[in-house]
Amino acid sequence: MATLRDAYIKESSGLRALYANPISSLYSSPPKVFDWNPQLVDAIRAFNSDFGHSPPFSGNEAVVITGQQPGIFAGPLYSVYKAVTTIKLAKTISKEHGVPCVPVFWVGSEDHDFEEAATIYYPSKKHISHSLALKQTPEEVGNSLHQVKLTGQIHDLIDTLGDSVATAEFGEDILTFLNDSARESASLSDWSTQCLVRLFRNTPLVFFAPHLKAARSVASPIIGAAIRLITSEPAPDPSRIGSRPARITATVIALGRTRSSRSEEHTSELQSRRNLVCRPPLEKKKTPPPPCTL
Repeated sequence: MATLRDAYIKESSGLRALYANPISSLYSSPPKVFDWNPQLVDAIRAFNSDFGHSPPFSGNEAVVITGQQPGIFAGPLYSVYKAVTTIKLAKTISKEHGVPCVPVFWVGSEDHDFEEAATIYYPSKKHISHSLALKQTPEEVGNSLHQVKLTGQIHDLIDTLGDSVATAEFGEDILTFLNDSARESASLSDWSTQCLVRLFRNTPLVFFAPHLKAARSVASPIIGAAIRLITSEPAPDPSRIGSRPARITATVIALGRTRSSRSEEHTSELQSRRNLVCRPPLEKKKTPPPPCTL
């Protein structure tokens, strides 16, 4: 059976209808260049500057965007792969078409799935799967990740991780990197972003977060239209589950819960057991973690 990845790469006719353009168009035709919202440009510059990062962009370029919700210890390893791929693709597009193109990393700072963001699985010295989790305070339940404050607890987790994994050549440097970046971060979202910024300091990668006031202002008409559309709909027919309106309505209902179950929007092939890296498995809580493969 063909995977979604294979169907996308091969531009399957069944999948093609879901996209505005085929993947091959990235190389066959130049991207559209447009002026960004001026207030948003200033806000993005300030956001990156707060992390000591000054990527070059004017605010009138084409963009290639990737992203990931924040997570402790910088989140899953494939966040790095996403960033590298985006940088390389933007560079290729600029070279092929002579059009300025900026790589952007969307930090999902308004994500509120604390359990997923605050838990990692890793191999111990004996190659046994262990887990570490940040404890949530009662007053922060339901908060977005940019509202979850970092405390001294995070340094205890870093020490625990350092004591329980096999010694590596740059082990001490990595622990210093994690502790230093955590000290400079006010929230869980900040720490995840801080780690990624340090890794990509000398690259053109631009970081963006949707909780920025300017971003909310620009997005408000779209969000308002979506809310009006959803609230005007009748209750979803069970027979229509899987159709777009039913999924949207279910998402809004989930947003109203104080502690909702993990959403399927974060599920991907990269979260399989084979690719498990700094990511809790998407299974029931009582199921023991799978063995970690290296």
